[in-house]
Amino acid sequence: MSKQARKPRVRKDGVKLDLPGDPQAPNTFIDCSSDAEGKLAWYLGYQDLAKFRQFICSFWFLEQWLQCDGWKHGLSHKKAFHLIRERDHAKYFSEDIDLTTNYPIKAIGPDHQRYESEDDICRNYRYAHILISIVRIINAGDILGDDNNKRLERQKAVETQFRHLNSLDLPAIELTDLQFPTLGPFLELGESELEPHNRALMMIRYMNKQATTKLWPKRFWSKTAFTSMLLQPDHGPHWMSRGHQPVTSKAPLIPVIVSGLLPKVFTIKWTRKAKFPGFDDLMAWIDDEGPVLPTDKQPAEKDPRKYNGKQWRDSVRRQYQCRELGL
Repeated sequence: MSKQARKPRVRKDGVKLDLPGDPQAPNTFIDCSSDAEGKLAWYLGYQDLAKFRQFICSFWFLEQWLQCDGWKHGLSHKKAFHLIRERDHAKYFSEDIDLTTNYPIKAIGPDHQRYESEDDICRNYRYAHILISIVRIINAGDILGDDNNKRLERQKAVETQFRHLNSLDLPAIELTDLQFPTLGPFLELGESELEPHNRALMMIRYMNKQATTKLWPKRFWSKTAFTSMLLQPDHGPHWMSRGHQPVTSKAPLIPVIVSGLLPKVFTIKWTRKAKFPGFDDLMAWIDDEGPVLPTDKQPAEKDPRKYNGKQWRDSVRRQYQCRELGL
């Protein structure tokens, strides 16, 4: 059962203002992958469009993007975002996990565009893993130091894979002078801890759209493709631009600071022992086709010291998605 998207803020002149995404409603995160390229670049922390294009053509990103080939058709980001938020990253999304082995997919039908139900579970875990990996890689930065031979080797490998996949050639870029994106989250602007993963998602969607025989030569093989093109704040999403009042995401995944009290993280534990009439049927539905169950133990999104009993109960119900689970 999907949540209704929040209505965007609207200026007096009728322009809809972008908002940071609500982590409880993945469909509220901005999608600027099809907007003007400058908006996406600014969303990723760039002030020069050429720097963004150089990074998007590098192995640091493409090694992950190429892993999406052949199984991501028709897949929404919503369940992947839910898994990122609910699952133990060290257990389900560690660097040691091999996607083919841990999350196998047996596609059926022409062009592999139909999947068995168990395949969809693995596809969502793969998608979440790739988004987490992109964020992890970008946040780590260039860890190769002076090993330029390793950079060239990895770039050569993605050039070969990219050409095989799309019949397109990657442009030559300077690998030792790359500017990595800035993913956030910018908590002071109301962003949640899922906003960096949405930025990774936008990079994937952008490349999906650009890697075609019609668009690729115009975007990445023109004479001015990598000429410096400085961006202005108004290129970016409204909450990241100057002159706009920062807005707050509905449910940021950070401890709430209550006036007069020291910040504190509270942990909620859901003990799933008590049964009730229809419990077995409910669990069978969840296992077959229902939403992904939240983890038993997780940090509270709200500070209980700020709410009365009823408000706190409602907050916990929202965090554990009790309504979607039929509880």
